[in-house]
Amino acid sequence: MPIGGEIVLTQKAEGGAINADLAVIQGTAADQVKLPAAAGDRAKGITALGASAAGKAIPVVILGPAAGTASAAITAGSFVKVAGATGKLQA
Repeated sequence: MPIGGEIVLTQKAEGGAINADLAVIQGTAADQVKLPAAAGDRAKGITALGASAAGKAIPVVILGPAAGTASAAITAGSFVKVAGATGKLQA
């Protein structure tokens, strides 16, 4: 979810629906994003809203504050990384 002051790119969902508040990685084309393949993948950003199907527009926060979905509890102020193929985050 956008919080304020972030930089957002409009991208297209690749490979199917993508929910809001998840980490995404670069897709096949420059204007596409997809869910990560594995834990530790380098995220392009966090989805601000969801996309209901492949090819649908999806806003991705690439710089600034963003709310993400955690795979488990994370202590406030911790750095996060991609937890796995679900796009959730972990400390």
